[in-house]
Amino acid sequence: MKRRTFLKYGVAGASLVVGSAYASSDSKLNIACVGTGGAARNFLKDRALAAHNFVAFADVDDRQGAENYERHPRTPRYKDYRVMLDKHNKEIDAVVITTPDLSHYHIAKTAIESGKHVFCQKPLTRTLWECRQLRDLARANLHLSTQMGNQGHAFNALRTGVEWIQAGVIGDVTKVHLWTNRRGNGAVKLAKKESVPSELDWDLWLGPNKFCEYNSGYAPKKWRWWWDFGCGALGDIGCHTMDMPFWALKLGVPSEVSAEQSSVSEIGTPKWSIITYQFPERDGLPPVELVWHDGGKLPPRPKELEDDRELPKEGGAFFYGSKGVIYAPGMRPQSIRLIPETKMREAAKSNVLPDPWIPRIEGGIFQDWLNAIQNGKQPSSSFDNYATALTEMVLLGNLALRTGKTIEWDSENLMAKGLPEAAHLITPEFRSKW
Repeated sequence: MKRRTFLKYGVAGASLVVGSAYASSDSKLNIACVGTGGAARNFLKDRALAAHNFVAFADVDDRQGAENYERHPRTPRYKDYRVMLDKHNKEIDAVVITTPDLSHYHIAKTAIESGKHVFCQKPLTRTLWECRQLRDLARANLHLSTQMGNQGHAFNALRTGVEWIQAGVIGDVTKVHLWTNRRGNGAVKLAKKESVPSELDWDLWLGPNKFCEYNSGYAPKKWRWWWDFGCGALGDIGCHTMDMPFWALKLGVPSEVSAEQSSVSEIGTPKWSIITYQFPERDGLPPVELVWHDGGKLPPRPKELEDDRELPKEGGAFFYGSKGVIYAPGMRPQSIRLIPETKMREAAKSNVLPDPWIPRIEGGIFQDWLNAIQNGKQPSSSFDNYATALTEMVLLGNLALRTGKTIEWDSENLMAKGLPEAAHLITPEFRSKW
């Protein structure tokens, strides 16, 4: 098969951005998928992805992959993604990663180093060190298009909210409250050991992470609520619900992060938490306090919100400005409203709402990534910039939860000031066999 390469030269002539290099002979990309169960059951039905070729699947658990294996019976399947990437290296253009958090970093790293475009579901990594490593690796490989799966980033409603806030519709925003109904496990006690199901390769599931005995309370479905494997409620939803304030308010690195929670545990995530981020002045914007609520803890109701208006259980956000309040219902903004509704109607009639200026994405987050690959660009939530910065902010909340301490973050040096005991939570240890 002929390989087609598109080159774009920077204006100054010093930088070179290399566009897509397709292994396929037509305009379709050859896509490999690591993780075929869970969210991937729906992802592989995505119209944008389905328009291309699925050339290989990898999943450590045959039970998880069963549905997609039935739907794509001719697609080769593997348990070890490294074997898949090695055997099909010349065929694969891009890799979609939909696995538990603990394996995101190593799979994405291997794929990028193999010269593949990468889509990785949120949160980008389980730890802060892994996040920083992927950022630097992506910056060294800008000819590859990378995208995190914070799907709401492509939603029209989210982009409308960013426009309203940056246009000053509610004035200076100084406080944001967000919530989700997700809750941790409170570090419940599990049986000491269980037999590993025959369909599962437990050693591969653990990957390079430290060994522990199998338990059905970990895999295949409950891994998210254990710190060794996942990132809890905040890791599950934070990259979605925090996306709009992060973008609209140019949040960047917080000056301080503190947490209230049901309990502090070295192994399991709390049943509920309230995490407070403080952000300093930045680019002429005032300081902001952002407060995250999970596990059934809800934010105070704004006085502007009608008494009969029920908050969606799955989540949402309130943005408090000097001229009003914006309400964004849903874990990913489904609509953007000024409250009370009478103010929304008045604003619509008086033409105070700005015209759209942020490009809209037809087809969603996968289409954004595929467009970037075909155009030799980076998509809107790429590893080299946006995705890693947003993930870092989210993971700092978990660092406050795991230490039980207020975090003053030195982002440049990747360390919590005055908390040397946090170092092992920031930089993970891996098994030597990997």
